[in-house]
Amino acid sequence: MSDSMEYDKSSTMYSPEGRIIQVEYSSEAVKKGAPAIGIKTASGVVLAGVVKAHSKLLESHEKVFKIDEHIGATSAGYMSDSRLLIDRARIMAQSYRVTYNVEIDVNVLAQRLGRLMQRFTQVGGSRPFGCAIIFGGINQEIGPEIVLIDTSGAMTKSKATAVGANESKAMEILEAGYKEDMSIEETTALAVNTLREVSEELNPEDIDVGIIDVETKTFRLASLEEVKRVWKKKQKNK
Repeated sequence: MSDSMEYDKSSTMYSPEGRIIQVEYSSEAVKKGAPAIGIKTASGVVLAGVVKAHSKLLESHEKVFKIDEHIGATSAGYMSDSRLLIDRARIMAQSYRVTYNVEIDVNVLAQRLGRLMQRFTQVGGSRPFGCAIIFGGINQEIGPEIVLIDTSGAMTKSKATAVGANESKAMEILEAGYKEDMSIEETTALAVNTLREVSEELNPEDIDVGIIDVETKTFRLASLEEVKRVWKKKQKNK
């Protein structure tokens, strides 16, 4: 076995180039996952993800999750890892509310979960989580917020972001179409149309969309009718 292969046996070992190979492997798992998108504008936050089943006999799974009344999340990668972390995030949010009698900020929640994910890059006998998570919500002080946590636990705050398959193409589409003053419907349209461009044979039923409006500050799942409405607008513009 070559010396270079020895460095991927543990997440606690650096290669001579300063790389942690198992973290890079976990990032590759995310790139093979169904795409997910988070966008914030002055109107609020939209989270969207592809939930398409790989067989006609399977029912699609949940892709956009409610964390607290004002926070949602979506992810790409191993869904088993994602669900474990989503459940942990929900406990963190509820614990914060009970302890301090206020809602947790998106940034604070992401920091706490990121610390948990980072520990698994330092503990022998474990592996990094094979998923990246996008949190979106309304911060009490600064308004709409989007935070991405990668597989190493590192945080990135952004106006719009994408993870999963064809991530680079999705980011190009988001950069071209993004405007800070978009309405919720326009933001939803950008998210849905981006997923259409980076996914093959997609239908409206294959997309989950979560919305947190800046006025209500409450997370809700968009109805299939809402998704179909922006879907038809895209078809008319072709």
